[in-house]
Amino acid sequence: MRRKFHHIRALAMGLLCCTLICFFTLLTDQFATASTNFTPPRDARVLNVRDFGATPNDSTDDTAAIQKAIVKAINRQTRYGSPPFIFIPKGTYLISDTLSSRIKQGGWSDGWRAGMILMGESRTQTILKLKNNLPAFSNPSNPKPVIMTGSEKNTDPKNSNSNPSGSGNEAFRQSIYHLTIDVGTGNDGAVGIDYLANNRGAIEDVTINSSSTKGIAGISMQRFGPGPALIKNVSINGFNYGISIGNFEYHMTLENISLRQQRIAGIENDVNTLSIRALKSTNDVPAVSVKSSHGFVVLIDSILKGGTKTRKNGIAVQSAGRLFVKNVSVSNYATAIEDTSKGKKNIKASLIREYTSLPPVSIVPSRKTSLNLPVKETPLYETTKLSEWANVEKFGASAFNQSNDDAPGIQAAIDSGRAVVYLPNGGYSVGSTIILRKNLKKLIGMQSSIDRKPNFKGPIFRLENGTSPFVILEHLSMGGDISHSSKRTLVIRHCDFPSYSNTSQGTGNLFIEDVIGKLFILYPQSVWARQLNTEFQNPELRNVGGKVWILGMKTEGPHTVLEASKGSQTEILGGAFRPNQDAPANVPAVIIRNSKVSLAYRITGSSGPDVFEYPLHIKEEQVKSVKELSLTKLSSMGVGQTVPLFNSSQ
Repeated sequence: MRRKFHHIRALAMGLLCCTLICFFTLLTDQFATASTNFTPPRDARVLNVRDFGATPNDSTDDTAAIQKAIVKAINRQTRYGSPPFIFIPKGTYLISDTLSSRIKQGGWSDGWRAGMILMGESRTQTILKLKNNLPAFSNPSNPKPVIMTGSEKNTDPKNSNSNPSGSGNEAFRQSIYHLTIDVGTGNDGAVGIDYLANNRGAIEDVTINSSSTKGIAGISMQRFGPGPALIKNVSINGFNYGISIGNFEYHMTLENISLRQQRIAGIENDVNTLSIRALKSTNDVPAVSVKSSHGFVVLIDSILKGGTKTRKNGIAVQSAGRLFVKNVSVSNYATAIEDTSKGKKNIKASLIREYTSLPPVSIVPSRKTSLNLPVKETPLYETTKLSEWANVEKFGASAFNQSNDDAPGIQAAIDSGRAVVYLPNGGYSVGSTIILRKNLKKLIGMQSSIDRKPNFKGPIFRLENGTSPFVILEHLSMGGDISHSSKRTLVIRHCDFPSYSNTSQGTGNLFIEDVIGKLFILYPQSVWARQLNTEFQNPELRNVGGKVWILGMKTEGPHTVLEASKGSQTEILGGAFRPNQDAPANVPAVIIRNSKVSLAYRITGSSGPDVFEYPLHIKEEQVKSVKELSLTKLSSMGVGQTVPLFNSSQ
């Protein structure tokens, strides 16, 4: 009997190990392959820094030329709806001062503007190289960034010109793609990117290096108002901190982050809400540090490797705040998690299957772990073969003729059979729905806007059947809805739209990355969303019979955030629910009707010292039973506004 038991146990452990090895092998492969190139057609209406005097691969200082291109891009009224890409071709560009989303010092908002989108040609071959030993970058007590984005929000309502730091919550669409930042040596006060973006924005496919490992941070987010935004496919080598973030509002989503050789911590969070997936940290310091009891971190599907200095007494995850940790491998650290949020708990394990800093919350006794829905990676399609690209203006569309109906021209470009259709940067308007069909794999807007004609009320895009297994919508600001009416996969990245919904034929997968838009899943389908920003709709997310997995979600308005029904499954890992005012007592943040839900979330937003509230967090209807979970009840449980894990009763 004993031998049989040992055999079964060994077999079970073997299967578990095989599963984990496969998972972490796939995760490691993600880091190795997450790099793309971007070479736009000449007629895409991007701003090429070479046209402004930047000359790579020589001794010329390129700072002024690149800043001139930035000012040209953001000093226009269309920077909200259709800010052009600032394209940086391959080469090494010498930098001696901060590149910023600022047209000048002084004037309205002290010159800060939204809509700076830096688009490198290649992550490995487009390099912004800070000159060595620059006095302005040498003082750790006075950090200075290579790139800095800012907000148009004025910090002093009595003075429209007062915003010297660029802090605020109107840093819309600030983004950086496909390049490397090298802060050189002798620049001990350097910051790679001082980042601020709101509602939508991304740092994606970027490497940040400190040759000496010195410097303050690869990415710093210490000013008021970071997020919601997405940081994805980013590698940082050196600095005191790989990523540091300060303020309570709003929320940041991180995925596929590689950190090495930090001097204090890989990621340091003070009081913000972070949703982190696929972090790979190799360090002699903590991979993740949550300094404040008000900080909240969701960490899943990650690999944390210590070094020789951490084997005896090192801590991988050090937290005074709230935690949700799942599927995290830890090696060469004496302690996997040191949690001081409620007393002191030390977790010593090589694999954290699931850990919450407080016991999971449910209305009635329920499972003790999250739904753990399977996660799929977002499909991508990249090609530099411009013979596969179709320009909608060659088929009759026109960004500068507002009387023109651009729908026929865009449709003709799609029906041409090309794999990629692009809209040269500008503003388009349509009087009928554009059908995504034929051989189309990607429609890229070059950050254009596309609106409906006054008498047209239908969706702007509808996905129907075609030869490609997926279609990608990318870099578009849409003034109309999206309809999914196909078994094919739809991917929506870096886009704004009022709402998405599927039809009874729209059962194909949906992938979301860095978008502003409401989701109405009206029929069964699977959804994976990273950095979803929904605003001012009741409900902001409706799931009727679908499976929805979300990494990072921010909401606005005193409305119901999620309405789940008809046996649906919903998992939100890192929600920042912001009612903007105290919600009515009879409006629950979440409504569950005969469905399964797991939530790791917090209520955010404040007026002075007072945090806005949902008096009623959860209303759950299962079979014939209706139960509620109030803020009063959560407070009596010692949980309050930040809930590391809620599970429905199903």
